[in-house]
Amino acid sequence: MWNVDISKSEKLWSSLIKRFNRQQLSRVKGMLSNLASSHPINASPDQRQKVENIWFPHLPSQPWCEPGALLWSSILEKNFKVFQSSLEMVLSDESLLHSYETRNNLGQGWKAFSFMRDGVWQLEACLKHPSIVRVLDTLPLYPGDIMFSLLEGDTFIPPHFGLSNLKLTMHLGMKVPTGCSICVDKETGYWEQGLTLVFDDSFIHSVDNPTNQRRIIFLVDVWHPNLSNAEVAALRYLLPKLRRSLY
Repeated sequence: MWNVDISKSEKLWSSLIKRFNRQQLSRVKGMLSNLASSHPINASPDQRQKVENIWFPHLPSQPWCEPGALLWSSILEKNFKVFQSSLEMVLSDESLLHSYETRNNLGQGWKAFSFMRDGVWQLEACLKHPSIVRVLDTLPLYPGDIMFSLLEGDTFIPPHFGLSNLKLTMHLGMKVPTGCSICVDKETGYWEQGLTLVFDDSFIHSVDNPTNQRRIIFLVDVWHPNLSNAEVAALRYLLPKLRRSLY
């Protein structure tokens, strides 16, 4: 769980209210207060949600989101051929793939080609695939991960929680052998080529590829739809400052 000292939290809050309407940012203030607490909250009362880094208070959430309820899903699906064309380029030189290592060492058999990693744009990838960047520019991108995610056959990613509850994760099915699945909060979903799955990874989730083939999806993190525009604007300003103060 991220932690900042009280004086740093107060400075960040003072900086925020100079730029944004403080009356619209009570939950952001609650988030900062939690990060400065000696006993920070990192989970919902029922423990169904849990985060490694940032807990945003009083944010209504559910494990799964109906893709049809989000314009963002249809944008991915309508541009499936764009992603397919770029994926063919990526697979033509697999030396460009990297192991998706995580703090919990979940990355065995999990590889990626990243456009954004932990909020940092991977400029070489973006320059090589401008058509994907043009699609991404139409989405409310959260500063998290954007990547082709490749899971080798006979690979299981054990149950784990995400880094924050500030976002939703979208998966666009690219190459999906029958039988591959993702379980979020005890409900199992199945990818289909050209279609999206949308979920909140602050709920416990696991992934299984029991086949002898590789599963490939395109993953992108977007801002949680229950955040207000004012909160998103404030968080865009705040999160880079938080990262710099911690690393």
